[in-house]
Amino acid sequence: MAYQDDCKLPRRKFLQALVATPIALGMIDEDSKASLENKNTSRVPMLQVWADNSSSLVVVMGEPGWEFSAYSNPNLKVSLIKIDSLSGSGRVLYRLQVDGLSTASYSQIAVYDQRKKLIDVRSLKGLDLDLKLPKIAVISCANYRNLNSQWQMYSRLEEERPDLNLLIGDMVYSNSRASSVFGTPEVPGTALGRYVETWNLVNLYRLDPLIPSISVWDDHDYGTNNGDGSHPYKNEMKVIFRTFYPMPEYHARLSYGPGVAFRLRAFGLDLHMLDGRSFRENKNTQWGSQQESWFVQDFAASKNPAWIINGTQFFKYFFLSESVEKSATPSLRMLKKLLKSSGKPAALFSGDVHSSQVQELSEDIFGFKTFEVTSSAIHSSSVGNMMKRRTEEGQLFYYGKSNFILVNSELKNSTTMELSLSCATEAGTYPIATTPFRIQAA
Repeated sequence: MAYQDDCKLPRRKFLQALVATPIALGMIDEDSKASLENKNTSRVPMLQVWADNSSSLVVVMGEPGWEFSAYSNPNLKVSLIKIDSLSGSGRVLYRLQVDGLSTASYSQIAVYDQRKKLIDVRSLKGLDLDLKLPKIAVISCANYRNLNSQWQMYSRLEEERPDLNLLIGDMVYSNSRASSVFGTPEVPGTALGRYVETWNLVNLYRLDPLIPSISVWDDHDYGTNNGDGSHPYKNEMKVIFRTFYPMPEYHARLSYGPGVAFRLRAFGLDLHMLDGRSFRENKNTQWGSQQESWFVQDFAASKNPAWIINGTQFFKYFFLSESVEKSATPSLRMLKKLLKSSGKPAALFSGDVHSSQVQELSEDIFGFKTFEVTSSAIHSSSVGNMMKRRTEEGQLFYYGKSNFILVNSELKNSTTMELSLSCATEAGTYPIATTPFRIQAA
């Protein structure tokens, strides 16, 4: 089942049309600017947004007239497949198709400026989608206004070299502080400016080697704090989001749902990345009837163990935080019914709350014991111990400063999945438990 962009204006023309709207650049505070002294400014903003065993999509933000080629690898082919103008910024986004990659060793791509001068070389490799023990980083909440810890956090990400990054929301804070307070939607031109600002300032886009990174949005990428389906610019924001964080038009491992939702089949798992914003109706639904229908059908059609990934938390752990349980109990009932009838293990992953936790979910909820793993924030405002709870309430782990969660997933058989979890912090990476978290379907 395929779903197309709802915006009728072609992507390139839409982005060019935003020139009539002022772009909000230079909105970073002075304390955050100081941390940029550590940034490796010799690297151009770049993200490996998709990879399989031999090919990859790479997005580069730069100036008009740049060129790209393989570097010291005659078997590598680098093709330019799209250029998007970022109106008013003087920047463009280049989308590259890279073929001839290996999963065992790195290749390099070269970047040349308008004068044919070599300005950057970056390393990347293919991703073995059949890995038996993948290492996956779950990342959310990368605020370009809060960069004081970013050097340590992205250095940690480079050191850990996960096989795959799951960017699960708030990777771009595209709405202003004022609109966050008042809940007003950001106009697309201003939001686009903050996407550009984020790629200019955040070290995620200067990693070397590159790491395959697949993305779904939450409210700040979406352009309105705690946003829902009433967002008047949601179609325009989808164009912006998928311009910076595209996916292949088609791949046998992928299934696309409404909005920005998709499912990746890899590592013996089904990774369901859900769009919790485009169709949300308070007290009624988190994902909307069309997305839920797609999700239920896709989930039930596979015997693979599953990860279910949503920007906000699934359960209500703290009275101020958004959650599916708090705002959309019918959607949570749907999820409970689906998992109870599935006969396969599933784990929940979320972000949003600027603290990380592992919550044990008892057998009576889904028919088998499982866990919700919340990973937030890699760098943003920190909540400290505000959301820390007692072990007796099921919270097995908590961390309230800059961090992200690393997951080693192992399938013991079709009904048993084990998750070995670590927390990457400014000071180092530490195991969350001495033994894996086991999820065994009923």
